[in-house]
Amino acid sequence: MEEGKVENVSDVPAVEASGDAAPDSQAVSYESHKRLLSEKKRRDEEVRAQAKRIQELEAADKARIENEARQKEDWKKMLDMREQELADTQERYQALESQVHLVVKKAAFKKALGGTFKDNYERLIDYSSIPIDPTTNSVDELALNKYVEQFKKDFREVIVPMSVPGVSQAAPQSATPSRGKSDILADFAKFLK
Repeated sequence: MEEGKVENVSDVPAVEASGDAAPDSQAVSYESHKRLLSEKKRRDEEVRAQAKRIQELEAADKARIENEARQKEDWKKMLDMREQELADTQERYQALESQVHLVVKKAAFKKALGGTFKDNYERLIDYSSIPIDPTTNSVDELALNKYVEQFKKDFREVIVPMSVPGVSQAAPQSATPSRGKSDILADFAKFLK
């Protein structure tokens, strides 16, 4: 094959039939094209930045709302815990107060009985029928004496009189005054602090 000869028409590159460029109404200068592209890129960046900022604000708002809800929930839990703690403390106080009342009633009953009773007969004593005076926090002496007299009549065979050789029953039992419920409760309150 000789140089310069073309055997096949498809091997020849296509040449524009007219040498004219695109019409002037559609033609854009290189500078304008470059400026428009840079402006489009800048606006696209601003749109992306604004979208990102909106997402960040929405995420921050959602986090704030969740945090407030958690804090409110924590306050509810704290309040529930405090109320439970208060109820437990009141329950313990009432239990201890009833134990103190029982001890005071037993001591007052034994003192008023003037003796003791045989083993295993303490269950015959109804300590709930011995009232505590709420103003003085001590045993109501009139009700106690009435109950002791009734107990002596009903159960005289279980009572063992207290007797000390050479000392009459009318002699004082102790030189120190007995402690009342208010003294015991004051000591207990100091213990709790």
